[in-house]
Amino acid sequence: MQREDSQRMWNKILAIFIILILLSSSVSASIIDTIWGLITKPLKGVLKSWEHVLKNPKHFIKHWGKHFAHEELEEKGERIRTFAYVFLLGLFTWTVTKDISENINRYILINPDPLHEGVKSTVYSFIHLLIPFYVLALVSLGAYILFLSTSPKGRSRAKSMVSKLIIGMILVTISPHLLNFFFTLSENVTKNILTQGEEEVTDAVGTYTGVMWKSWFLTVGAIYGVNALGEIVTETVTHATGFSISQIKKHHYSWGTRGMKGYWPVKVLGTLDKILSKLKVEAEPGRTIPMLMLSITLFIGVYGILAFRYLMVMFFTLLFPFTIFFLCFDPTKKLGGTLLEQLLLWTFVQEFYAIILVAIGTGMIMLPEDLLGYGFGIWPLTISFFDLAACFTLMLGPIILFMLLRKLLPPL
Repeated sequence: MQREDSQRMWNKILAIFIILILLSSSVSASIIDTIWGLITKPLKGVLKSWEHVLKNPKHFIKHWGKHFAHEELEEKGERIRTFAYVFLLGLFTWTVTKDISENINRYILINPDPLHEGVKSTVYSFIHLLIPFYVLALVSLGAYILFLSTSPKGRSRAKSMVSKLIIGMILVTISPHLLNFFFTLSENVTKNILTQGEEEVTDAVGTYTGVMWKSWFLTVGAIYGVNALGEIVTETVTHATGFSISQIKKHHYSWGTRGMKGYWPVKVLGTLDKILSKLKVEAEPGRTIPMLMLSITLFIGVYGILAFRYLMVMFFTLLFPFTIFFLCFDPTKKLGGTLLEQLLLWTFVQEFYAIILVAIGTGMIMLPEDLLGYGFGIWPLTISFFDLAACFTLMLGPIILFMLLRKLLPPL
């Protein structure tokens, strides 16, 4: 019985084996087709996409180049722009401070030259325009004295008016030379003030340029300060011990001495380094707007006011013939007085500048050193409140004196 069961089992196995052999060709073909389909189907898609890429290589490079390099390029570009901003601001500060230190006296002393060909030709064109009016006024007064005057008082007033017109006509004719004399006198007085207070002027200019440089250093500190401080701490520890902070902590070194566990100075520096790494602030020019505005204000405060003063003196120089002409007639005397007053005041601004420079220098020399520590910024780049006061006094002082003297002058 067992033998028959065993024979049946073997017959079944043999039958299955024969069937598998018969189906093996179709099964293998099916398996191969399946595997080939799994390989070729995605491969066809890839080839199709690459066919599009090969037809449009420019698009592929542009798209994937941007994808992979966008962040890195943007980061590098931002660093370059930030460095360029700091560098250009430093170059600007160096140029301005050097120019102010070397040429501030010359800028204060500069005046228009009334005898220059361009100025002289313009002034004389105005003179030629005014001479006929003088002649007409003299003829009218002569006719009034001869034919229309009926009272001794009227005749006397007309004669005095004739004298004014003749003097006015002479002054108008020589007005460029009068202005040249006046400007030379003002320049000599200013030069004498600057020469007598040379040390004080140098100190005042040094205060002004020092504030500009401190503003630039604060700009650098605001952008790179925290990162730089962390690097300084790390480099200090490494240089002093010969090991990194992590190595010192691990081996219990104390400033390069082996075998000592009391390494608290290094531990403090290591903690500071850890804090600074957490407080790491990326370079950001936007944080430097106050310093940038201070530098621009100081720049305009010197160059802007001196340039404006020069242009105003030039303007009233060209109008000087009209000033004299208006002063000759009672109805226009007030207008002529205003023009003359403005010419005098804008010319005297150079004396105001010289006096204020000497006053600032004297005050800063006499100021106790401990008071210069009160201000804003980080030592040793603290901008003292007295330094700022000196800068703004130099910028606004001449204009304040200008307005004060204008009120003190008697009306013409």
